This record gives sequence, structure tokens and C-alpha cells, in this order.
Amino acid sequence: MSIDEEKRQLQTRIKIEGTVDKKVFENFKHVLTLETEKAEAEDRAEPSVSHVLEMLLRKGIKTYHNNRKT
Repeated sequence: MSIDEEKRQLQTRIKIEGTVDKKVFENFKHVLTLETEKAEAEDRAEPSVSHVLEMLLRKGIKTYHNNRKT
């Protein structure tokens, strides 16, 4: 990774911290397991926890906005 790319990632990615209900966390772990199994079956790299969390946040935000339009 180049120095410029590292700087760009530091400017666009932030670390967040929070608490969630235990059921939400269990559901997240289940999705992470499914995504990991899918990646293995497709001979792809295993997704990181951050990648799966970001995917779920993006989909949730998109759903939120779509529901507000109706």
C-alpha cells in the first residue's frame, strides 16, 4: 500500500465504538459466518469483521432512506 493510499484511508475511514443488544450482536455474528462461508465456497478472501459491519450499515441506511420516501 502506498503512502498516499494510507493517507486517503485515514481520511475516509473512522473507528466507531458503541453498544448493541445481545440479539443484534448474535445476528451480526451469524451474518459474518454466512459471509465467511460464502467467500470460502467462492474461493475468495475471507471478509473482515469491519467489511461485514460496513456492508450491514450501508444496507441498513439504504433501507432506512427508502422507507422514509414512502
